[in-house]
Amino acid sequence: MLQELGSVKEKYDKLTALLSDPDIVSDQSKVKNLSKERAELEPIVKTYISLLKINKSIKGSREIIDDPDAEEELKELAEEELQELEKELEKIKKDYRGILDVMVIDVWKNPDAATKYNIRLIPTQIFYDATGKELTRHEGFMGKKDILETFKRFGIKLENI
Repeated sequence: MLQELGSVKEKYDKLTALLSDPDIVSDQSKVKNLSKERAELEPIVKTYISLLKINKSIKGSREIIDDPDAEEELKELAEEELQELEKELEKIKKDYRGILDVMVIDVWKNPDAATKYNIRLIPTQIFYDATGKELTRHEGFMGKKDILETFKRFGIKLENI
């Protein structure tokens, strides 16, 4: 997933460079088309950059938690950070009861689930359609707003409760 998002960012960067090319700037039709394409990629690129930062933070938190020499207070702070995702998912689960099914699986407690669902990074959100087909997955922290936007991308419009 990160590789795919990385290639989207590369395309975004190329479009940004093209939009400052004097040959392109002189052609308003090209500027309009390239600007539109770049604008469509912008939210994905912003998510990608956030994802990189969050993954780094999660990795650091997990390392602190697993470090036997880390101070207990520091471990507690790292655990609190990791628990934010669970709280966010629980809120969505409650708010959209009967509309969405939200499951939280602790792969540390249930390692077979990590294999079954091909979990490579914690946390991972997997989005399925009503038939059980996987639509997409996201590795790293994802807040309520981003989760709702993901459903919206697949034509599933949910009221922001």
